[in-house]
Amino acid sequence: MDPMRTLLRILGSLVVLAGVIAGAAWLLLMRPSGQSLVAAKVLEAINRGDVKVDVGGTGGTWPQHIVLDNITLRDAQGTWATIDHLEMRLRPAALLRERYDVDSLVVNTLHVMRRPSSAPASAPAKAFDPIAALRTMENVRVRRAEIAVAQLDPAVAGRPLDLNLTASLMPESGIPRLEAEIRQRNGNGRLTIDARADRTAVSGKLDGTLDVYTVNANVRAAYAG
Repeated sequence: MDPMRTLLRILGSLVVLAGVIAGAAWLLLMRPSGQSLVAAKVLEAINRGDVKVDVGGTGGTWPQHIVLDNITLRDAQGTWATIDHLEMRLRPAALLRERYDVDSLVVNTLHVMRRPSSAPASAPAKAFDPIAALRTMENVRVRRAEIAVAQLDPAVAGRPLDLNLTASLMPESGIPRLEAEIRQRNGNGRLTIDARADRTAVSGKLDGTLDVYTVNANVRAAYAG
Protein backbone atom coordinates (compact mmCIF):
# COMPACT_ATOMS: atom_id res chain seq x y z
CA MET A 1 0.00 0.00 0.00
CA ASP A 2 1.27 3.48 -0.96
CA PRO A 3 1.75 5.38 2.35
CA MET A 4 1.03 8.80 0.85
CA ARG A 5 -2.23 7.54 -0.68
CA THR A 6 -3.22 6.09 2.68
CA LEU A 7 -2.41 9.35 4.47
CA LEU A 8 -4.27 11.46 1.93
CA ARG A 9 -7.25 9.13 2.33
CA ILE A 10 -7.07 9.65 6.10
CA LEU A 11 -6.85 13.43 5.76
CA GLY A 12 -9.74 13.41 3.31
CA SER A 13 -11.80 11.28 5.65
CA LEU A 14 -11.50 14.00 8.30
CA VAL A 15 -13.84 16.04 6.14
CA VAL A 16 -16.37 13.19 6.24
CA LEU A 17 -15.82 13.02 9.99
CA ALA A 18 -17.61 16.36 10.33
CA GLY A 19 -20.78 14.84 8.90
CA VAL A 20 -20.67 11.98 11.38
CA ILE A 21 -20.14 14.43 14.23
CA ALA A 22 -23.27 16.33 13.23
CA GLY A 23 -25.40 13.26 13.86
CA ALA A 24 -23.62 12.06 17.01
CA ALA A 25 -24.75 12.55 20.61
CA TRP A 26 -24.00 16.12 21.68
CA LEU A 27 -23.09 15.26 25.27
CA LEU A 28 -20.63 12.59 24.10
CA LEU A 29 -18.85 15.03 21.81
CA MET A 30 -18.56 17.70 24.45
CA ARG A 31 -16.22 15.41 26.39
CA PRO A 32 -12.63 15.10 25.10
CA SER A 33 -12.70 11.32 25.60
CA GLY A 34 -15.81 11.07 23.45
CA GLN A 35 -14.32 13.26 20.73
CA SER A 36 -11.16 11.12 20.58
CA LEU A 37 -13.20 7.91 20.40
CA VAL A 38 -15.44 9.18 17.60
CA ALA A 39 -12.51 10.55 15.58
CA ALA A 40 -10.45 7.35 15.84
CA LYS A 41 -13.32 4.97 15.07
CA VAL A 42 -14.55 6.97 12.09
CA LEU A 43 -11.06 7.17 10.60
CA GLU A 44 -10.56 3.43 11.05
CA ALA A 45 -13.92 2.62 9.45
CA ILE A 46 -13.34 4.89 6.45
CA ASN A 47 -9.94 3.29 5.90
CA ARG A 48 -11.50 -0.20 5.88
CA GLY A 49 -9.68 -1.45 8.96
CA ASP A 50 -6.20 -1.61 7.39
CA VAL A 51 -5.12 1.37 9.53
CA LYS A 52 -5.55 1.61 13.29
CA VAL A 53 -5.79 5.14 14.63
CA ASP A 54 -5.17 6.54 18.11
CA VAL A 55 -6.05 10.17 18.92
CA GLY A 56 -4.24 11.49 21.98
CA GLY A 57 -6.23 14.69 22.52
CA THR A 58 -8.91 16.96 21.09
CA GLY A 59 -9.89 20.60 21.22
CA GLY A 60 -11.73 23.35 19.41
CA THR A 61 -15.45 24.03 19.23
CA TRP A 62 -16.95 21.03 17.48
CA PRO A 63 -18.17 20.68 14.79
CA GLN A 64 -17.11 24.00 13.22
CA HIS A 65 -13.57 23.92 14.65
CA ILE A 66 -12.00 20.48 15.15
CA VAL A 67 -8.57 20.01 16.71
CA LEU A 68 -6.87 16.60 17.00
CA ASP A 69 -3.50 16.08 18.72
CA ASN A 70 -0.97 13.23 18.81
CA ILE A 71 -2.51 11.04 16.10
CA THR A 72 -0.79 7.65 15.72
CA LEU A 73 -1.26 5.34 12.71
CA ARG A 74 -0.57 1.68 13.41
CA ASP A 75 -0.61 -1.70 11.70
CA ALA A 76 0.28 -5.21 12.85
CA GLN A 77 3.97 -4.25 13.11
CA GLY A 78 3.37 -1.14 15.21
CA THR A 79 3.47 2.60 14.56
CA TRP A 80 4.33 3.64 11.01
CA ALA A 81 3.28 7.32 11.01
CA THR A 82 2.35 10.13 13.38
CA ILE A 83 0.62 13.51 13.13
CA ASP A 84 1.38 15.90 15.99
CA HIS A 85 -1.43 18.42 15.48
CA LEU A 86 -4.33 18.69 13.04
CA GLU A 87 -6.80 21.56 12.89
CA MET A 88 -9.89 21.84 10.68
CA ARG A 89 -12.35 24.70 10.28
CA LEU A 90 -15.56 24.08 8.39
CA ARG A 91 -19.01 25.53 7.77
CA PRO A 92 -21.57 23.37 9.63
CA ALA A 93 -24.55 24.88 7.77
CA ALA A 94 -23.39 23.09 4.61
CA LEU A 95 -23.98 19.75 6.36
CA LEU A 96 -27.72 20.45 6.20
CA ARG A 97 -27.36 20.29 2.39
CA GLU A 98 -25.25 17.10 2.63
CA ARG A 99 -22.15 19.04 1.64
CA TYR A 100 -18.75 19.37 3.33
CA ASP A 101 -17.47 22.94 3.14
CA VAL A 102 -13.99 23.21 4.66
CA ASP A 103 -12.26 26.55 5.06
CA SER A 104 -8.95 25.06 6.20
CA LEU A 105 -7.38 21.70 7.05
CA VAL A 106 -3.88 22.08 8.48
CA VAL A 107 -1.39 19.50 9.76
CA ASN A 108 1.67 20.79 11.61
CA THR A 109 4.02 17.80 11.26
CA LEU A 110 3.44 14.46 9.57
CA HIS A 111 6.18 11.87 10.13
CA VAL A 112 6.11 8.70 8.02
CA MET A 113 8.65 6.19 9.33
CA ARG A 114 7.99 3.26 7.00
CA ARG A 115 5.48 1.82 4.59
CA PRO A 116 2.44 0.24 6.26
CA SER A 117 2.08 -3.51 6.07
CA SER A 118 -0.57 -4.91 3.74
CA ALA A 119 -3.99 -5.89 4.98
CA PRO A 120 -4.49 -9.65 5.58
CA ALA A 121 -5.42 -11.71 2.54
CA SER A 122 -8.64 -12.73 4.31
CA ALA A 123 -9.76 -9.09 4.23
CA PRO A 124 -9.23 -7.92 0.63
CA ALA A 125 -9.63 -4.22 -0.09
CA LYS A 126 -12.90 -3.14 -1.64
CA ALA A 127 -12.60 -2.35 -5.33
CA PHE A 128 -12.25 1.36 -6.08
CA ASP A 129 -15.46 2.86 -7.47
CA PRO A 130 -14.51 6.05 -9.38
CA ILE A 131 -18.10 7.19 -9.88
CA ALA A 132 -18.88 6.87 -6.17
CA ALA A 133 -15.67 8.74 -5.37
CA LEU A 134 -16.62 11.47 -7.84
CA ARG A 135 -20.06 11.87 -6.28
CA THR A 136 -18.35 12.38 -2.93
CA MET A 137 -15.91 14.92 -4.40
CA GLU A 138 -18.79 16.86 -5.97
CA ASN A 139 -20.12 17.56 -2.47
CA VAL A 140 -16.76 18.60 -0.98
CA ARG A 141 -15.09 22.00 -0.98
CA VAL A 142 -11.69 22.47 0.63
CA ARG A 143 -10.43 26.01 0.27
CA ARG A 144 -7.04 25.35 1.84
CA ALA A 145 -5.28 22.22 3.01
CA GLU A 146 -1.68 22.13 4.17
CA ILE A 147 0.84 19.75 5.67
CA ALA A 148 3.41 22.23 6.96
CA VAL A 149 6.10 19.57 7.47
CA ALA A 150 5.96 16.08 5.94
CA GLN A 151 8.98 14.03 6.98
CA LEU A 152 9.51 10.79 5.03
CA ASP A 153 12.19 8.45 6.39
CA PRO A 154 14.52 6.47 4.07
CA ALA A 155 12.37 3.34 4.51
CA VAL A 156 9.57 5.19 2.68
CA ALA A 157 11.29 6.90 -0.25
CA GLY A 158 14.81 5.45 -0.32
CA ARG A 159 16.23 8.66 1.15
CA PRO A 160 14.97 11.17 3.74
CA LEU A 161 12.57 13.78 2.36
CA ASP A 162 11.34 16.91 4.10
CA LEU A 163 8.30 18.31 2.27
CA ASN A 164 5.59 20.94 2.46
CA LEU A 165 2.22 20.22 0.83
CA THR A 166 -0.60 22.66 0.03
CA ALA A 167 -3.81 21.89 -1.84
CA SER A 168 -7.38 22.94 -2.57
CA LEU A 169 -10.39 21.04 -3.91
CA MET A 170 -13.04 23.28 -5.44
CA PRO A 171 -15.65 22.88 -8.20
CA GLU A 172 -15.08 24.58 -11.54
CA SER A 173 -18.13 24.62 -13.83
CA GLY A 174 -19.52 21.78 -11.74
CA ILE A 175 -16.37 19.64 -12.11
CA PRO A 176 -14.15 18.97 -9.06
CA ARG A 177 -10.70 20.54 -9.47
CA LEU A 178 -7.69 19.65 -7.32
CA GLU A 179 -4.77 22.07 -7.22
CA ALA A 180 -1.74 21.01 -5.19
CA GLU A 181 1.87 22.00 -4.68
CA ILE A 182 4.62 19.94 -3.08
CA ARG A 183 7.84 21.69 -2.07
CA GLN A 184 11.10 20.30 -0.70
CA ARG A 185 12.00 22.03 2.53
CA ASN A 186 15.57 20.69 2.33
CA GLY A 187 16.13 21.65 -1.31
CA ASN A 188 14.74 23.57 -4.27
CA GLY A 189 12.33 20.92 -5.52
CA ARG A 190 8.77 21.91 -6.41
CA LEU A 191 5.97 19.90 -8.03
CA THR A 192 2.55 21.28 -9.00
CA ILE A 193 -0.56 19.20 -9.72
CA ASP A 194 -3.71 20.47 -11.44
CA ALA A 195 -6.35 17.75 -11.90
CA ARG A 196 -10.03 17.54 -12.80
CA ALA A 197 -12.46 14.63 -12.66
CA ASP A 198 -15.67 14.07 -14.58
CA ARG A 199 -17.79 10.95 -15.01
CA THR A 200 -15.55 9.44 -17.69
CA ALA A 201 -11.97 10.17 -16.68
CA VAL A 202 -9.47 12.02 -14.53
CA SER A 203 -7.23 14.48 -16.36
CA GLY A 204 -4.51 16.79 -15.19
CA LYS A 205 -1.03 18.22 -15.45
CA LEU A 206 2.07 17.49 -13.36
CA ASP A 207 4.97 19.89 -13.63
CA GLY A 208 8.22 20.38 -11.72
CA THR A 209 11.16 18.68 -10.05
CA LEU A 210 11.03 16.78 -6.78
CA ASP A 211 14.20 15.22 -5.38
CA VAL A 212 15.85 13.51 -8.40
CA TYR A 213 12.69 13.33 -10.51
CA THR A 214 11.59 15.84 -13.14
CA VAL A 215 8.01 15.69 -14.43
CA ASN A 216 6.26 17.67 -17.15
CA ALA A 217 3.28 15.71 -18.35
CA ASN A 218 -0.39 15.91 -19.21
CA VAL A 219 -2.27 12.89 -17.94
CA ARG A 220 -5.71 11.46 -18.72
CA ALA A 221 -6.95 8.21 -17.20
CA ALA A 222 -10.31 6.83 -18.28
CA TYR A 223 -12.28 4.68 -15.86
CA ALA A 224 -12.44 0.96 -16.55
CA GLY A 225 -15.71 -0.56 -17.59
